[in-house]
Amino acid sequence: MPGIAIISTVTCVLLIVGLHLFLTKSKLGLSLRATAENEALSAVIGVNTFRAHCASWFISGALSALAGSIISIHSGMGVGGDGLIITVMSGAIFGGVQSVLGAVVGGLFVVLAQDFLADFFFILFGLPALKWQQLLPLAFLALTLTFFPNGVFGEEGLRADTFKDRLKELRSRLRV
Repeated sequence: MPGIAIISTVTCVLLIVGLHLFLTKSKLGLSLRATAENEALSAVIGVNTFRAHCASWFISGALSALAGSIISIHSGMGVGGDGLIITVMSGAIFGGVQSVLGAVVGGLFVVLAQDFLADFFFILFGLPALKWQQLLPLAFLALTLTFFPNGVFGEEGLRADTFKDRLKELRSRLRV
């Protein structure tokens, strides 16, 4: 097993725990969340929204740099995208963008389901199915936005009554 696999896994776990603690326990993290929720109201109660915006840009840039360095060490550098952004976005939206842990669980689900379904479709249809493997995250994205617009771990989430109502609404739309 390459060393980057171990180091990147440990780094990601520590980063997730650290981000969760930062966003829920620290004053700056709480101000970031307040600014994201309602910028005008957070400015009224005394949050420095400019500082919150600067901190969020710094954090997102640092996380992007870390992810880029890990990916380039692991798989080298190349030209062109391999659909990674679609997989990442569908995982984050599936889990719910309101929660760091929800986005992580959603990302793991999408990646594991993509690998499982790719193997399943390969067994059923053979080699041509591998060409369509990159469409699976888009299918997860479409299904998630149809049934759980705020993600599975979002506000309404997996509540049975909400899910049944959405299914009834979708059936009525498809019949008309």
